[in-house]
Amino acid sequence: MLIATTNPGKVREFRDMLGSDRFAWRDLSEFSGCASVAETGRSFRDNACIKASAYARKIADWTLADDSGLEVDALDGKPGIHSARWAEMHEAGRGDQANNALLLKQLEGVPGFGYDPLFLVEALGRTSAELAAADKHKISHRGQALRQLRDLLDRLAGAPAFSPLFSGKQS
Repeated sequence: MLIATTNPGKVREFRDMLGSDRFAWRDLSEFSGCASVAETGRSFRDNACIKASAYARKIADWTLADDSGLEVDALDGKPGIHSARWAEMHEAGRGDQANNALLLKQLEGVPGFGYDPLFLVEALGRTSAELAAADKHKISHRGQALRQLRDLLDRLAGAPAFSPLFSGKQS
């Protein structure tokens, strides 16, 4: 099954949460000639569906994709689906550090916000970035979604028509 990303952190999260010992996982880093898919959707769900469908057709394999970002009430739901490109869109640099810096600047005077290195999990007294992967998976939105997906995959793996798909063997 293909994980539709080249982000090594996201690939690791998917494999950790879905069981790297039970399934044969591939990711886009194995397909250097595969062009990226334009995320033209109007929601996270739209973008995930666009990516999963497009890569499933290109690679001819079952494909999982997600799209995530931040919706900040104080910024009327922005950056939203543009989270990864937020600073670049505002000509304020590129990448995680630039995104963090711009968002903090935009949120001056608004208490309690940030990306993983800035997001304080008050109950644990640490930022999200300081948490062990297992602890982060317990509370994160992606962890919650992947637990639900793992349960679904477990049910499908037990179904006779799908068993060869989840045997760990690739054809």
